[in-house]
Amino acid sequence: MSQCVGAGVVPFVVVEGVPHFLLAKERYVRQWKGSHRWSGFEGGVKASESAARAAARECWEESLNCLGLPSVDALARELDAGEYALRVRTVTR
Repeated sequence: MSQCVGAGVVPFVVVEGVPHFLLAKERYVRQWKGSHRWSGFEGGVKASESAARAAARECWEESLNCLGLPSVDALARELDAGEYALRVRTVTR
């Protein structure tokens, strides 16, 4: 059985048929390949945390809640209920 080690969210809106995605630029860290790259709001899953809860928490923390979400739990419930456009799952062995 595979274990979820990371989760995240890429918020988007469609305006007049054109999708707009909210991304964040990673800070510079010497000798880190992810430095200065654009990414969604993502990170590691804590022990006993679901993928949806981890994704919601990371989105809340890393976006500084600029989306005006009511709470981390509210977003996690939406994700658990399938309220998203696309889910990507990568399994490594």
